[in-house]
Amino acid sequence: MANKAIAAAGGPGAARVYFKFTCAKCGNRCQFTEPNKLYERGVCCECGTDQPVTEAGFSLALQL
Repeated sequence: MANKAIAAAGGPGAARVYFKFTCAKCGNRCQFTEPNKLYERGVCCECGTDQPVTEAGFSLALQL
């Protein structure tokens, strides 16, 4: 889905995706800082819990 969203927005030069996940411990939504990269593990930005990422979503950033 992320690859399709990037392609529909004009390609990697025009759009980036930032993957995010929900912390299993505190429920906070965290976003990875490196664009176009989904990791197997994530550290919660709120409580610091290191955990496997079993489900993720993404936000699409467009360059104007």
